Amino acid sequence: MKLYLVRHGQTDWNKEKRLQGQEDIPLNDFGRHLAKETGIGLRNVRFDLCFSSDLKRALETANLILDEGSSKVPIIMDKRLKEISFGEWEGKSVARNQMEVPDEFLKFYDDPEHFAGAPGGESFAEVKERTDDFLKWLVGQEEYEDKNILLVTHGVALATLLNNIKKAPLSELWAGSIHKNCAVTEVEIKDGEMQILSENQVYYEDEVPDWAR
Repeated sequence: MKLYLVRHGQTDWNKEKRLQGQEDIPLNDFGRHLAKETGIGLRNVRFDLCFSSDLKRALETANLILDEGSSKVPIIMDKRLKEISFGEWEGKSVARNQMEVPDEFLKFYDDPEHFAGAPGGESFAEVKERTDDFLKWLVGQEEYEDKNILLVTHGVALATLLNNIKKAPLSELWAGSIHKNCAVTEVEIKDGEMQILSENQVYYEDEVPDWAR
């Protein structure tokens, strides 16, 4: 089995550095462009199926990537791939010069192991648990063992998926940085073992700023 893990394309809230969480924000035009370029870059991969978060920015990214292929690929929505819930902080700015959340949010970047989450939201540990549940389920599906699978998700959810694959502690959640919009990570699963073949690869020439505080 080969997995192609993709973070969704850019949204206006990404650009404005607002916490999206599980708010259902659509792609912007630039995000659609990035997804189409990624589809062109992956056009030689014959995908058998796709798993996606059920949020529209992920679903639209999946559809735009797959539209560059030659055949219709089924998309299966799975809520375990949703972004972290930021609860009461969703929609708030975390731009350096316009922070609208308490200073405790800075643990998001600097101390992920102890980031407790927003009021009414999730912690990293909770997201890691549900993405781990998804991975264990996927590895156990014998009918997928020879498939190429596109998996479209979100920044935090993707980071926890990779944290699980690497069998790393939460303290190393951002060891590989927050992935760019539409960046692709290729993972091979063989005999139940997962190996990352490439990580955070982009197929576009556009400049996309790193997410940093």
